[in-house]
Amino acid sequence: MIVLLGLTSAIVYGVSDFLGGLGSRRISPLLVSLVSFLVAIAPIAVLTPLVGSVWSTEAVWLGAVAGIAGAGAIWAFYVALAIGPMSVISPTTAAVAALIPAVFGVASGERFSPLGYLALGGLVVAAVLLGITREQQGAGSACARSCWPRHPESGSEATTS
Repeated sequence: MIVLLGLTSAIVYGVSDFLGGLGSRRISPLLVSLVSFLVAIAPIAVLTPLVGSVWSTEAVWLGAVAGIAGAGAIWAFYVALAIGPMSVISPTTAAVAALIPAVFGVASGERFSPLGYLALGGLVVAAVLLGITREQQGAGSACARSCWPRHPESGSEATTS
């Protein structure tokens, strides 16, 4: 059951990231973020009572802070998808999202197996390699101007290459 849940969540996140990126290239990333939150309200409202939630002032306060932080993060993510290549932004974001809690855990005293530390090192290398742009690889500024998608507000149509 846990594998099915993991696979389902990976598919849902992947599809939502892809559609959010496409939407952000056509309309404002802020509007795309707002629509995505409005769509998410229904399943959250239905499922929250089913998981045995605990209502307390602290839980509501932390939930509100997390919601505001999440809203800002998803907006920044959709802005990045609107102006950069989706094939770079999505995996880089995933790598950073996995790295932050792992580093926090190690700093808090948790320990990984040697394979876990090797995976964290690989994650750092992957994130750095994903950050290398075509221009830095020597493709020149002509390709950077013509090959990369632009936001519609910049005066040119967004294209996928």
